[in-house]
Amino acid sequence: MALKKCTKSGGCQSQRREITLDANWRWVHNVGGYSNCYDGNKWDTSKCPDPETCARNCALDGVPQADWRSPYGIHSDGNELQLNFVTRGQYGTNVGSRTYMLNGEQYEMFMLLGQEFTFTVDVSDLPCGINGALYFVAMDKTGNQGGGNMCGAKYGTGYCDAQCPHDIKFIDGGANVIDWNPAPGDPNSGAGKWGSCCAEMDIWEANKISSAYTAHPCSVKG
Repeated sequence: MALKKCTKSGGCQSQRREITLDANWRWVHNVGGYSNCYDGNKWDTSKCPDPETCARNCALDGVPQADWRSPYGIHSDGNELQLNFVTRGQYGTNVGSRTYMLNGEQYEMFMLLGQEFTFTVDVSDLPCGINGALYFVAMDKTGNQGGGNMCGAKYGTGYCDAQCPHDIKFIDGGANVIDWNPAPGDPNSGAGKWGSCCAEMDIWEANKISSAYTAHPCSVKG
């Protein structure tokens, strides 16, 4: 999709960027095969007895072009990006999505000090009780690629925020399998021993009734 960068002297220049899907939403299967490493809300302990072994045995899948709309409910016309909250597909129901903007093989880095940032959102189909969110977090631009993480930003790795989420499947090149507990009432999620922490600035949390922005402090420097 398009990202416009503007200066007083040069005006606004449109730049083409790509969107990638967070690793947590991707299919995790054995390397060289199609057997689940993570099924429902549980890890396969035969493939994932510990973080390092799991990272060697398991791979994050790409997102085929046809799968962006179903099951993920994501599509773009080149200028706008639409994210559906619930998408019912052939193999189940997808809830939510987290996407990032790529600049080549790395995340687009927004250095906002002394600059302005603008965006437009259609909230007409976003009812009370739903939280649409656009926010910045201090992620590594490579997605923490290296070591056990051969995927990197292109595959949506490296997420963190100020709540230190424990549901992230892979953190710093290791699988979050230690003390993993499936989430009660959620067939797709759980929580492990590790959290993924960094500074966060919520630019927009809203629906068609309300709007808020929130600065989330964090003890991790960033």
